[in-house]
Amino acid sequence: MIRPNDEFEVGRKDIQDAWGTIEQTISTHHLRFRCIIYDDDAAHVAPLIYVRVLSSNPVRLAHPDVNHLFDDVLITRDSGDVLLNHGDALHLTRTISILFHDDSDVEEALTPAQESETANFADRYLMTNRMLGAGGQACVFVAVKQSTREQIACKIVPIRAPESDANASRAEDLLRKRKNLAREYHVLKNLDHPNIIGLEKVFCATYNIYILQELITGGDLHSYVVHMGQLTEPESAVIVRQILKAVEFLHNNEVVHRDIKPENILMTSWRQGTRVVLSDFGQARTIGQPKSSFNSAAVCRMQTVVGTNGYTAP
Repeated sequence: MIRPNDEFEVGRKDIQDAWGTIEQTISTHHLRFRCIIYDDDAAHVAPLIYVRVLSSNPVRLAHPDVNHLFDDVLITRDSGDVLLNHGDALHLTRTISILFHDDSDVEEALTPAQESETANFADRYLMTNRMLGAGGQACVFVAVKQSTREQIACKIVPIRAPESDANASRAEDLLRKRKNLAREYHVLKNLDHPNIIGLEKVFCATYNIYILQELITGGDLHSYVVHMGQLTEPESAVIVRQILKAVEFLHNNEVVHRDIKPENILMTSWRQGTRVVLSDFGQARTIGQPKSSFNSAAVCRMQTVVGTNGYTAP
């Protein structure tokens, strides 16, 4: 039983207590399990259970057919945190394995249109039915990079064209919608910083845009504070410094995020001093150089009201 926002390790003693056998190939600290639950997604996203190999001995991860992942994967210490799906089996040895069972009643699945569209790039990135999060404008699923078998996140943004009797008007609305959605990955494609979410690939289809990004496994800052409780001043300073370094990098590259909040700051782990990553660039904009130096501050000033109530500047 893994409790919400819990973390624990499994090692040789645990195996001995459960199986009544001593297995020398299993380390004292062999596996670490962690459960992440986003408060806003608890009703429609199953708990995210991650496993990390702590031992120098690798573990074979076997997927059931339901996840569309037919090949076993060998995970090591270098694999980092790996998200488990219902039915996954962790084979520690030939005779000892751990089966993950998800008893949540949350239904997660790609729509028929999404399944059809993602099949076009399945040879490079294989989509799964495992949802990481959902919002009013997009949902995020787990994908697997075929060349490395690495798990990554895929943000799916629907393109909803307004109903219109005129085909020309409908096409114009569709192009306008696609252009607005394209801003996020156009901003991210030129950014490379350890505290900014990394962009892997983007696919534009008829009904959806698929933005493939690195998978950050520690949850968001809001959930982290809820789990850890009150942070010490040094812990807060480490987090704030990384956020400011990300903002500094953005501003040096003439990019404004415009929606910085704890839910958009991701943690790579629950360890103190962990790397934090700024995400969700859906509201971000690039500031172009003014055409003249006259009143340049006014030329570059943004007028649109954006952001999240409670976090916007006065």
